[in-house]
Amino acid sequence: MQENKCVVRNRFSPQKSTFVKGHKKNPDSSPVTKSWERNARDCIAKVLIIMIYNKSFLEKVFSNKRMERYFIRYPNDEARAVLHYQCNLQLAEAFYTSLSVFEVTLRNALSREMETMTGRQDWYVVFPVTPGLTNLNRYITQASKQIAGRHENITPSKVVAELTLGFGYRC
Repeated sequence: MQENKCVVRNRFSPQKSTFVKGHKKNPDSSPVTKSWERNARDCIAKVLIIMIYNKSFLEKVFSNKRMERYFIRYPNDEARAVLHYQCNLQLAEAFYTSLSVFEVTLRNALSREMETMTGRQDWYVVFPVTPGLTNLNRYITQASKQIAGRHENITPSKVVAELTLGFGYRC
């Protein structure tokens, strides 16, 4: 039996990583093997993309202040600092969908509660005269301006959809 291996070397680590995928007599005949090889090529391509980033590039694109925590953490290993930053970006990307769903869910739940509390769909019209809620009126005003700027009718559902997570946090 022949072992199917993929060896990846990159400039961030002198060590090589070996990936083993099953045992096949003819590794080219399996769709699973072909899929795995395609994924390995994609992974290598991502490593090559990461390699073009360096300290001066990242500090130009972002800022010294933003990047300094990574380069302070790895003072003698620029490549590792860049890789750490890239991992941070990927982690943030992984949370994006969950945060988006959470934001919509929170906004809609707050809207339902406010509608129940006020007995009206346009619950936000009571903010200017409700103690403790007057400071939230600016979020409603901003949402209404954005809707009007698109030349759309201002409806309760559109106002709620325009509210930001900051609104929900301050309620």
